[in-house]
Amino acid sequence: MQTRLARFAACVLTGSIAAFLTGCTKPNSQPSVSPIPPISSPSPSRTVSPTPSAEELNLRRAERAVDRFWRVIDRLSADTDSDLTELTTVSRGSVAAQWARNINQARYNRVRSTGNAVVRDAVAKRSKKQNIFRVTACIDVSSVNIRDALDRMGWRIIVVTRHDYFSAPEEVLRRVRDALIERGMLGVRRRFRTEWTRHIVGA
Repeated sequence: MQTRLARFAACVLTGSIAAFLTGCTKPNSQPSVSPIPPISSPSPSRTVSPTPSAEELNLRRAERAVDRFWRVIDRLSADTDSDLTELTTVSRGSVAAQWARNINQARYNRVRSTGNAVVRDAVAKRSKKQNIFRVTACIDVSSVNIRDALDRMGWRIIVVTRHDYFSAPEEVLRRVRDALIERGMLGVRRRFRTEWTRHIVGA
């Protein structure tokens, strides 16, 4: 008897809950179920970089050699006690000898530079001689500061920016010419030949 009453009470309770829930919905509204698309994880794509050839590796090494060269120049120019034989690790022959003279002269004049030159747009090409590469690059020395020492020595400094050089190269030449004339140099041309334009790309 108790079992039947329990089942009847459960049925009544279930019906009441159903009626209560039905009253919360709008009449004649059908529950809609939005389909959930399956989640698919994209498969990782693998890009295989082509292996550079031996010639390409040699060209990149030549370009990096220019940057190493200027790092050594900056370090030797800043440290007056450094050994100039380090020049032979990045240059040879007349180039190493000339830079050794330049740095020795600066040390004699008590000129010490600070800052670093920046090598930009280095492009290497193989020359006709075996194992010789020609590298063209823009050397930005705007952050190298030796101006105070040069001012004390009476040098005239002409600041030329990258923008000046490529946008108004003839104006740069005029500034250099006027400075030479002002300092009393003889034989300075008043007019420029057109051949100079071959040495500046975009002039």
